Amino acid sequence: MTPPKVLYLDDEFINLELLKIMFSHEFDIITAITPSEALQIVHTTPDLVAIITDMKMPQMSGLQFIEKARLINDQIPYYILSGYDIDNKIQEALDQQIVKQYFYKPINRETVQNTLTNDCSLKIS
Repeated sequence: MTPPKVLYLDDEFINLELLKIMFSHEFDIITAITPSEALQIVHTTPDLVAIITDMKMPQMSGLQFIEKARLINDQIPYYILSGYDIDNKIQEALDQQIVKQYFYKPINRETVQNTLTNDCSLKIS
């Protein structure tokens, strides 16, 4: 069985690799280091089950990326993974269900796995 595909956008390569390693048995983690690369993946990968993005990146914020990505696919859950506190814009996005959940860095593996499993109706063995 093919593992569910999850896109992870982060401008720091080490974070991309860490998430790939951390969830290598549960998910097919597809990574992107720039928002434009991630948008191309969203456009060409219709079977994504979730998208996780960093919040603070040089080209655009995670919320700006989510706004653009939702124009391509608004049927899947979007998550933010960041080391910063939730600000008013993020809270508004959470309240409006634009962002499904906010995860803090350093990542709590169990929280992320349980959330993705529950929100995406995934069966992880």
